Amino acid sequence: MPAMTTECVEFRRIMSNLQLEEMDIPLKKQERLLEAVNNDEMICPGLIRELHQHG
Repeated sequence: MPAMTTECVEFRRIMSNLQLEEMDIPLKKQERLLEAVNNDEMICPGLIRELHQHG
């Protein structure tokens, strides 16, 4: 699977879903989320919370 970017449809869908859950993520933290996705880390609520709290 090619690396995800902030411009790809899949990432926009993820961000849209997070906004529906009232979990907006600032741009710097979005980059960390992309790193996690591109490194095949499991994306789970715990990771999202960690990003929110610690970046």
